[in-house]
Amino acid sequence: MRSTNRYAFHDELHRLPVAVMLDNLPFGVALLRGDGFIIWSNMEGARLLGRPQAALSGQSFPEIWAALTDSAPSL
Repeated sequence: MRSTNRYAFHDELHRLPVAVMLDNLPFGVALLRGDGFIIWSNMEGARLLGRPQAALSGQSFPEIWAALTDSAPSL
């Protein structure tokens, strides 16, 4: 899954059987980079974060969480 396009990993992940399984879980799942940016989220995770699933890739999880909880972002 090597690519120079930062969204290519997200696109490839959706084709894997494990992504289908994770996407159908009844609880939120998000894959984060080491710096806290979202690589992928399942549908329930997107619902809980109040954003469309496709819009979460590349977004800062600490910033989203801080906005949802009225707290300061931290990692």
